[in-house]
Amino acid sequence: MNTQSPTVIYSETFRPWFLPLTFFLPCFWNYGVLIEKDDENEATLTFGYGIFGPTTGALCSHTTPLRDIDKSSVVTGYSSGKDNLFQFGGWGIRRSFRNSIWAYNASFRGPFCEFDERRGGRSITYRIATENPDSVASLLRGESSGIVEQEAKKFA
Repeated sequence: MNTQSPTVIYSETFRPWFLPLTFFLPCFWNYGVLIEKDDENEATLTFGYGIFGPTTGALCSHTTPLRDIDKSSVVTGYSSGKDNLFQFGGWGIRRSFRNSIWAYNASFRGPFCEFDERRGGRSITYRIATENPDSVASLLRGESSGIVEQEAKKFA
């Protein structure tokens, strides 16, 4: 009886190039903007990407207390795909080439809300994509809390 094992003539193993995407793609699955109050009536803004939308402390989301937002800096606007491409170099989480604005561009083109965050003696400008820029801007300025109840009723 011959118990000799076969001789390997050729063997090859490798990981596919898209393997890292299996980890990173779910991080960008949903984009959202979330404004909420905690038990001490402290309001926070969370925006960005996540598996189920933005969450505090998530890898691709940013959270800031509303008290750190310069209320006079809050503006709304509309950017075209060309604007996003030439100003930020594309879509997703980007930093402007010219004026150091951090942009969370979730779509090719669309409305946005822009504001300055004061943290540690410096100011950082953020531009966030939102479907309701006037409502978000109003809440960031502290002008209306009634909008929250109206929006909540839509989803109840």
